[in-house]
Amino acid sequence: MNFINKYGKGILICLLIAIPSWIIGKMFPVIGGAVIAILAGMIIAMFWNDKKIFRSRD
Repeated sequence: MNFINKYGKGILICLLIAIPSWIIGKMFPVIGGAVIAILAGMIIAMFWNDKKIFRSRD
């Protein structure tokens, strides 16, 4: 349970980026899902102001 409390939000945001990227990557196989996920992560990180909620609590 401690693992979920510590890393749950970060894993959730990763899944919210990975699943649509995988689907879009299937539609455009030349680009691939990994490239789309990296670009999506870069765009989200650029506009996300409050990153403190996703840091691990040691």
